[in-house]
Amino acid sequence: MLTLTTDNRLSHPDVKRLVIGYSGGLDSHVLLHLASRAGTGLPVQALHINHGLAGEADAWQRHCKRTCSNLDIPFEAIQVYVDTTAGSLEDKARNARFDAFEQFLERGDLLLLAHHLDDQIETLFFYLFRGSSIFGVKGMPPERALGRGQLYRPLLNVSRADLSVYAEKHDLRWIEDASNTDVGPDRNYLRHKVIPVIKARWQNLDSVLLRAIQRDAEMMQLIDYYGDCDLEAVMSPDGGVFVGALRDMPATRSKNIIRSWVRRLNLPWPGDSMLEETLTSLIHAEEGAMPLLTWQGIELHRFKDRLYLTRKLEDHDISQSVRMNPGETIDIAGGTLSAEKVKGQGLCIDESTELTVKFRQGGERIKLSKTRTLKNLYQELSVPPWLRQRLPLVYLDEELVAVAGLPAWNVPMIVAFDYIASANQAGWLFLFNLPDRPNLH
Repeated sequence: MLTLTTDNRLSHPDVKRLVIGYSGGLDSHVLLHLASRAGTGLPVQALHINHGLAGEADAWQRHCKRTCSNLDIPFEAIQVYVDTTAGSLEDKARNARFDAFEQFLERGDLLLLAHHLDDQIETLFFYLFRGSSIFGVKGMPPERALGRGQLYRPLLNVSRADLSVYAEKHDLRWIEDASNTDVGPDRNYLRHKVIPVIKARWQNLDSVLLRAIQRDAEMMQLIDYYGDCDLEAVMSPDGGVFVGALRDMPATRSKNIIRSWVRRLNLPWPGDSMLEETLTSLIHAEEGAMPLLTWQGIELHRFKDRLYLTRKLEDHDISQSVRMNPGETIDIAGGTLSAEKVKGQGLCIDESTELTVKFRQGGERIKLSKTRTLKNLYQELSVPPWLRQRLPLVYLDEELVAVAGLPAWNVPMIVAFDYIASANQAGWLFLFNLPDRPNLH
């Protein structure tokens, strides 16, 4: 009998609320019905994501709301925007949906999704044919962290046929999305054209592939363990990876370190072929070279003797000039520039002084104990070259009086000699925060 009553994951003491990802289709309706009868004593919340891609999207949302009202389950809908101009619509809709899930979840929430056995087999083939799986055969994980909560798929070992039997038995009414029969999208093509043909020949396909997923998942745990150990050994204090250590290792081992690093930071994988083609040039480039690998909004930089993983920043206009007063916070160049009042350091000026924020054009100088070029200062302070034209320069009239610090890169604020706050004076600490560095730990 299909039930969630005996699912121990739902009764874990850390779980405070069950959130059901409810689209209105057969699978999620069965899951919603099961959750309403699970008897966990936990509050149940239905969450509907409206992608706005189908003409019936609003009608589907109203149907979901009525269903939840009949089950006496709180309902919430979130409207998301999906760019339909280029790229995979499936991927972009999924990303928008999971972004919404992540923002909605609170600590103690367990998000239940209705992916089932047929979805798992379909995902396995999808990863295999697309070449995006890092190791072996791979499906969807039963559970993982998502934002402040956890994601859990309790129906992964249940076939869609069994879900249909349950739905008919309990007289459930669900939405039939006509787009599911369109064989244009890759997953639909696999579902309708590929997998049925394979199952007709190998009727025990489900059990064979499930065992393969389980086997390779166990091997992946071992690979992850050694990759994490290697990563700890080669990681620099500033969150980079020492190139020299990678250079001394076999290519397969250095590649696994990068894989562990990407996984730790919860970033998308670049793909084996892309990494193999570029990793050698990143590791073996001369020290002055700055090769770069980019994928899906992520960048892998080489700077001096280290590699750095960053998120790609939006382009900005280096000719831009913005007025600013001390104490203000402004959004500029893809980041946030703030000025905090502190004692005994920073830029010593009156709070009412109007300043101008500009960006490096080349040839700028600042008066310290002697006049120095920004080019030389940036080299001494190891400012990443790709950020040097993004670092805000603070001018008083036409004089360069400060360069904002960059906390995430351990770059201190630079203050012109005549404007440095003394031990007994109040000064302004200008700091520039960028969203380029993923969580280092």
